[in-house]
Amino acid sequence: MLLVLKRNKPVSIVTDGDTKRALASDTTILEVHELLYLISKIKVQDIMTKAPITVPFDYTVEKTAAVLQEE
Repeated sequence: MLLVLKRNKPVSIVTDGDTKRALASDTTILEVHELLYLISKIKVQDIMTKAPITVPFDYTVEKTAAVLQEE
């Protein structure tokens, strides 16, 4: 996971899952150079997790697990 910054302030995250969803399926009929071109045009703002769920830094692991379970 990486933080996405706007004017040096965190606004979102981008995860491995976000990037994998943005890539073409293994069954695509596109050529490699076409895929590379398309990937070069994708912006982080198009694939990032728009409203990540957060917890305060001093939450316990127990509280954080509860939030994860709820969400």
